[in-house]
Amino acid sequence: MNRRQLMALALQCRAPRGQVPLWELHFHLWPAFTKERFITGAEFMRLSAGQRALALERNADIMASVADMLGMAAVSIPDAPWDCVYTLPQPDRLALVELLRRRNPDFLIVAGCSGNISMPSSSDGYVNFCHQLMDEPERIDELCERTFQNACQLLDSLTDAGVDAVYNAADMADNRGPFFSPPQMERFIWPYMERWNQRVRQKGLFSILHTDGNVEKLLPGYMASGVQALQALDPISGMSLSACRAAVGQRLALCGNLDCALMVAGRPEQIDQRTLQLLSEDGLSGGMVLGCSNAVVSETPKANYEAMIQAHRDWIKRSN
Repeated sequence: MNRRQLMALALQCRAPRGQVPLWELHFHLWPAFTKERFITGAEFMRLSAGQRALALERNADIMASVADMLGMAAVSIPDAPWDCVYTLPQPDRLALVELLRRRNPDFLIVAGCSGNISMPSSSDGYVNFCHQLMDEPERIDELCERTFQNACQLLDSLTDAGVDAVYNAADMADNRGPFFSPPQMERFIWPYMERWNQRVRQKGLFSILHTDGNVEKLLPGYMASGVQALQALDPISGMSLSACRAAVGQRLALCGNLDCALMVAGRPEQIDQRTLQLLSEDGLSGGMVLGCSNAVVSETPKANYEAMIQAHRDWIKRSN
């Protein structure tokens, strides 16, 4: 069984006992594992059309070779432009997917594509959004439908380009619990999430939800929505991999939970210990995907990520 097949089985909670694939929502460490330059973000935006084409070819080569070196079973392409170094314009995202597909990599290709609204991610517009939730809910209705329709158009393009899975980045909670009230969830979130997951699966793709915060109270809704995997299991908010597994059984694959802050500021031996702890908690479930709770940022020491990789490999050897 290759890594790509293993990831597909894990997303269906059917991975063989003791086999846990590796996937990162955002991986910014490509340059740390190669001598080649991986170009995205503002630097990429400044390139000419010809330079962009060459950069995308190089990026695809880097992703294919480094993912193989590290044993990644899935790789996320950069998102559409936002305030992050790991971004590409939409046409270039699609081009990168096609370049990766031509290389026939041994991993699933994952892309961000969000079919429903989320809580505000910054202070910009936060107060106005909250006022509209209470005083002008019909405007939120319009936003929900517009978000869904725009995502459907993007989903068509991503499918044609050759992605295997999409993650819906939709934060719904902070460290205290859900941001939206139960009636707001029933009106603005659940119907669109169900429509989105149905649309994704009709396309033959895997549907993954990424959300930060403590979403323990939302787990029953996630299972009912048709989403196949939950990513983040934010340890900073108190989310526990073992507690989530107990709550969802085999109805959701669980991805992540290795604290990104620990990856940046911890020591390799701490990373080793925490990785082995997580694998011992859920590695035999058939539905675990190892990874960090959010982006593996460029500030992450290479030695720390290597410690996670080695712990992963050691655990698999012992388990088999």
